[in-house]
Amino acid sequence: MFPQGPDDLGKIMQELGITIEDVMKAAASPAALEELVNSAASRAAERHDSRFPESSASAFADLERVKASFEAEKHMPPTPFVAESRAQLSTNFESSRRYTTDRERDSYVARNQTIIGIEIHVSKTPLELLERTSLTRMHIRKTHKGKYLLCRIIALPARVFSVQILVEDVNGDVCRVTLYNYPGTIGAKSQLLDALFPVGSILAIREPTLKFATNGGNQLLRVDCPSDVIWLEPDDERLVGVKWKTGGHVPDSPRLPNTEEEWKKQGNGHYQNGLYIPAAVSYSRGLQRFPASSVLRLNRAMAYLQLEYYGAALSDCETAQENEDLPASLMSKALFRAAWALYGLARWDEAERSFADVAH
Repeated sequence: MFPQGPDDLGKIMQELGITIEDVMKAAASPAALEELVNSAASRAAERHDSRFPESSASAFADLERVKASFEAEKHMPPTPFVAESRAQLSTNFESSRRYTTDRERDSYVARNQTIIGIEIHVSKTPLELLERTSLTRMHIRKTHKGKYLLCRIIALPARVFSVQILVEDVNGDVCRVTLYNYPGTIGAKSQLLDALFPVGSILAIREPTLKFATNGGNQLLRVDCPSDVIWLEPDDERLVGVKWKTGGHVPDSPRLPNTEEEWKKQGNGHYQNGLYIPAAVSYSRGLQRFPASSVLRLNRAMAYLQLEYYGAALSDCETAQENEDLPASLMSKALFRAAWALYGLARWDEAERSFADVAH
């Protein structure tokens, strides 16, 4: 079961016979929490069995087969990555995306599952200390410690349980990547995902893990920690000398803004559509090129406020206020947004003083 919103969560809790009081009581005791979970799981199984006895039995049988497969894989050696047909992978990926976008129009609560099956790895090594690798030098059932994969997105993303993207490496070989725990993507619709993962984006995946997909044996890269993905700008010095086999431009990739005004326009477009994380990303990318831009900084602060990232919003407002040449119109915005951030941080006295400064 995977709730897409508060109302869905309430429905699921009601189906399982769980109340808020039950959760509050169990939160203080691991044993009580385990008992609550087991009890809810039993009720869910009974309820499911009564309505779908055959599918329930089949699901448990499938789970047992998957467990047996993972146990067997633990004793298998790593096997080399095998390059697959780019056209076939692209077609299959487009089918997956079309399926997920079609489901967005349905009103039911989506229930998805993921099975890890491998030990989760989180890279702690800076990109500068890692050696670049390629897909054909990688192995399945292996985490490639000391390495990073340079790749770029070649198709619009899809979402099942994880965010799924299709990437190519420098040599033009293609592989699916599954990204788990990425900020702002729980229950995300395709419009938000498209803004977060635009075609042509260049990524460096630190110490990637290559594995077989649970449901079909296809090769894929699994990323469980968002910080393992480093986003690179086209003019990043780490890309000097890199030549992409398929050419410098990915088909259907959007043109990147070049000016401060263009970055502001892109960010504002996302903001007006309620896409606050992509808006913040656009303002941030603009600030990398125009770090003195108070307009981009204050717009990012507004996006942060909508996301309830109050500390980050306050930092942007305070930095803007340090600009001695800040126009009065922008100063009033900086003061008001700083007061809003202070209120969100429960720093009531400071918020009150800041709101008073705005009024005067």
